[in-house]
Amino acid sequence: MTTAAVPDPAATIVLLSGDAPPEVFFVCRHAKSAFMANAWVFPGGRLDVLDRDQRVLDRLDGVDSAGLVARMHGVDDPEPALALVVCALRETFEEAGILLGTDAAGAPLGPDRVAALAAARPAVLSGDVSFPSLLVELDLRLDGGALTYFDHWITPPIEKRRFDTRFFVARAPAGQEPHHDAAETTDSIWLGADAALTRHATEALSLAPPTFWILGELARHADAAELIAWAASRPVPAIRPTVVTVDGALCIALPGDPLHPSGPPATATLQRVVWDGHSWTRG
Repeated sequence: MTTAAVPDPAATIVLLSGDAPPEVFFVCRHAKSAFMANAWVFPGGRLDVLDRDQRVLDRLDGVDSAGLVARMHGVDDPEPALALVVCALRETFEEAGILLGTDAAGAPLGPDRVAALAAARPAVLSGDVSFPSLLVELDLRLDGGALTYFDHWITPPIEKRRFDTRFFVARAPAGQEPHHDAAETTDSIWLGADAALTRHATEALSLAPPTFWILGELARHADAAELIAWAASRPVPAIRPTVVTVDGALCIALPGDPLHPSGPPATATLQRVVWDGHSWTRG
């Protein structure tokens, strides 16, 4: 019997535009990526040891650590919760070039700081400069208060590479234009949730099941304020999808679905996504 891979902790941010309805920023993963190649995803990635670096944690503002721990399934103290916030912020800077942060006085980043970040980003991506060192060198602080935690997905055991991913949502800061890193990601786009789902249905946009499902939830909200209020108020259990076959079709059942091990024998609403041979659909 093969032992399932242990999922790596990870974090991602759904970046919203200020429009109503808001658009979402996506990056396209490289065709040679070992995980979700060619998929359009929210900026994010795996937890790094430097996300616990005290130099970074000392520059993290605005996080209600007790409240965050209370909402995070499987997290019992502030340190790992704060590290996941840092991970989300760092990965969004690396993959999208956006830093949700302030200057040392707590003011929004002006054009000079934004330009300095853009100039330093290649060195961070190459590993020549660490993220903690960048913050110290430019005397910047991280705006953890800009993030709202709202979802938690764990890759099914059937996958060789697994992630335990925490999802946050945030408004994109004024004065910064996101752009993919041209390494791990090869393209980027702003799209409304409905538009992204439409493109996925026509095979113009490859989406992973969690991204597909979350977009369906986001599409219900008329503006960013309503969406963020929903995100802040909802419970956040760990979603552990299970992969099954239904009438020859690949199906991913979520908690609450009759096919999910944790689900009731019957339920009025199917909680699943089904591969129709071209794209994911809600079952």
